[in-house]
Amino acid sequence: MPHPYDGATTVRRFLRPRTRVRNLVAPRIRINVYLVIRFSLRHAAYMRAAFGDEAQRADWFAMRSQLFEASVVASMDRQSVAPRRVFVLMDNADEDLWQKHLNLPAPYVPLFVSAQDAHSEVARRIAADGTKNVVLSRLDSDDAVSARYVEKVARRARDMWRQGLSEGYMVACNGYITDLQQIQEIYFNCSPFISLYTRRYNGENIFDGEHTEILQRKPQMLEDARWMQIVHGSNIAHRTYKESKFGPDDERIMQVGELKPLKSAWPKGFPTNLPADARAVREAWQNRSAQQLK
Repeated sequence: MPHPYDGATTVRRFLRPRTRVRNLVAPRIRINVYLVIRFSLRHAAYMRAAFGDEAQRADWFAMRSQLFEASVVASMDRQSVAPRRVFVLMDNADEDLWQKHLNLPAPYVPLFVSAQDAHSEVARRIAADGTKNVVLSRLDSDDAVSARYVEKVARRARDMWRQGLSEGYMVACNGYITDLQQIQEIYFNCSPFISLYTRRYNGENIFDGEHTEILQRKPQMLEDARWMQIVHGSNIAHRTYKESKFGPDDERIMQVGELKPLKSAWPKGFPTNLPADARAVREAWQNRSAQQLK
């Protein structure tokens, strides 16, 4: 009796009528990619660390809006395939700030909600679209992604459809970290750049767990969709690395490249003006903060 995964069985499976039809139809299957970005939701655990006192919040919002445009918006402008929606999660008191500082057209959709209601509102909006073959992808409001990021996520989701999968996670495992002076290439098999494909959307949430635990869900590694995290004073999570933060026996893997000068090592596919624009925003924010302390 042959092993269930031997070569002959694989060939027979490939030649099954259903599989042949899926291979033929797959290129025409529409994948609906929804980006979900937490921008200004009030989380008590890190509100002060993120933007200081409430009195400073409007200034913080203006600064983050500029970073958002320099990184996320500039990245989306370069995409070969546009996302269906970019949900921007904002506190329910931030509508005036959105109108003043961003007020972006479609596909950007600001959702003014409380932190506890954010993901149910995302689910309601997607359900209202009535779409199938949904992908939810998470980004931070100061992240950048390469020019074909959405296309490559959608392509992997289409492969899942072809394989008959009803749901599956993807981790974009290759990317970069920059402090706007140097840049570092990194492989991270549980990076926060996670996407979830579901054939029939039923309220799933891409922010429902700590990203370093994602390997428990058996994700596929997406190696060619590149991302970039930017280190700056207002971000309390990003940093460059001298070595992996995981031990050699840990299934979580981080392979850290050397720090290289930004001018000579800026990767293709990312917004070329991003470093200068982000530096200008950061310096202006630092100057304002210094003036407020006087």
